[in-house]
Amino acid sequence: QHVQLSGIVDGDELKIEAPQYGVYLKDGRLRARLNDDQLTIADLSFSAGEGRFVARGTMPSVVGSNAAAGAISWTADKFALFNRPDTQLTLSGAGTLALKDKTITLAGAIKAERGYFELPPTRPDTLGDDVVIRGRERKRTDVAAQRVPFAVDVELDFGDQLTFVGQGFNSGLEGKLHVRTTTNRELVADGTINAVRGTYTAFGQRLAMERGRLYFHGPLDNPGLDVLALRKNQPVEAGVEVTGTVQVPLVRLTSNPPVPDNEKLAWLVLGHGLDNTTSAESVALQAALAALAGSGSEQIGQRVAKSFGLDDISFRGASTARPGTTASQVVAVSKRLTDKLSLIYEQGLSLANNSLRIEYVLSRTVTLRAEAGLVNGVGIYYTRSYD
Repeated sequence: QHVQLSGIVDGDELKIEAPQYGVYLKDGRLRARLNDDQLTIADLSFSAGEGRFVARGTMPSVVGSNAAAGAISWTADKFALFNRPDTQLTLSGAGTLALKDKTITLAGAIKAERGYFELPPTRPDTLGDDVVIRGRERKRTDVAAQRVPFAVDVELDFGDQLTFVGQGFNSGLEGKLHVRTTTNRELVADGTINAVRGTYTAFGQRLAMERGRLYFHGPLDNPGLDVLALRKNQPVEAGVEVTGTVQVPLVRLTSNPPVPDNEKLAWLVLGHGLDNTTSAESVALQAALAALAGSGSEQIGQRVAKSFGLDDISFRGASTARPGTTASQVVAVSKRLTDKLSLIYEQGLSLANNSLRIEYVLSRTVTLRAEAGLVNGVGIYYTRSYD
């Protein structure tokens, strides 16, 4: 037996508050009527900040039927959707929320009047998504969970007062995107986002963003990159250039005028060329090179290491220490002279110590070592690996 409901719902001075998200909606008003399986909304409105959101329209009270259809139109005028110290967004726009053939579609155009988004610092104890721990089942990506439960067709305008801060970036964002869903309910986008008045902090230096673009033509979570950030106001303006995509970025050193990669790194980190580099600054360069190699820029590390005439640069514990003390952290640089003979130099990061040693490989497990520095000596070392 089919039951029909009818009635009137009115509300005044309504509020919706979610402080954890910075949502504070007030002065809400609702005028709605339910009749003949149809919900008619004469007025649903809220104030936030200096603006207001208003929605009107009709929707079926039961959406299971293929014949069920309806649409609600909405407008927003300087509506402060989020208002938290690190997340602020005021927007204007208009659109519809429609139901047809059991499909809900959100359509419209939205402009950011002003906004500020600040990402929290990354926790140092957080493992990356590409880290696999032995003995633990690797999390599998659920493709269905990434799909949007409704259709989207929205034009986004970033305006000229939107700021993003985080991961070393501090920049305004401008541009327009057309975001929509495919037949598989996956989000795709077309358009470009430009960074304006932006800076990027790397190696302790604030670099000026000469060019910063995210260009979208496909999946929303994998835009293309076109970024150039330079250390300005010096004879050689050095920096980094990032291309590729968010999921597969390509990073390389760049400079104006062009100089070799080792000189680029020196001008970027130190602010001068290699000819005036002290021993302490050399350690800083080696640390910067190791950081570049560790951030997925292996090609940069290889090119710069070759320009220094080196085979390997790494961070590790010192190979030797005075009796009764623990090994400190060092930057180790090495040069393989032959297949069996190597020259290694270690420079302490926290202590003023250094060492130079020569290693000759006698077999897979036995090495002859001569060392000078904090500890002087000659020895034969036996190494065995365990699973």
